[in-house]
Amino acid sequence: MQPERDHAFATDIGEVTSRAGRAGRWVMWTTDKYMAFDMKAEPGAILQITYWGQDTRKSFDIEVNGKLLTHETLAFDPLGDFRAVDYALPPDAAQGGNIHVRFVTKNSDLALFEARTLRPAAAKTA
Repeated sequence: MQPERDHAFATDIGEVTSRAGRAGRWVMWTTDKYMAFDMKAEPGAILQITYWGQDTRKSFDIEVNGKLLTHETLAFDPLGDFRAVDYALPPDAAQGGNIHVRFVTKNSDLALFEARTLRPAAAKTA
């Protein structure tokens, strides 16, 4: 799949999955298994990840450039729809124009359906 090659996608135990007709990637139920990829990003960007709304009680770490960004436990009200969650990147994360993102399971499985970086909001003026 070209997008995976373009972003150096890697996983140690994962496979393709589908929900509501939308393809994604799934890491099997376990601990310390991962999926990772590279993305373009600007300093101050937001990392937006799309999860399936019925995937609750999933526990994992999100690392950016080898540093822990956050430990996440999905706690959605179960919905048969997708949920996009925004994560603020550290100011220095994208200094070179790219970031390496890694998701590491913590006694859970994990499915991702979209990953994107959003440009920082334009500064508000009075």
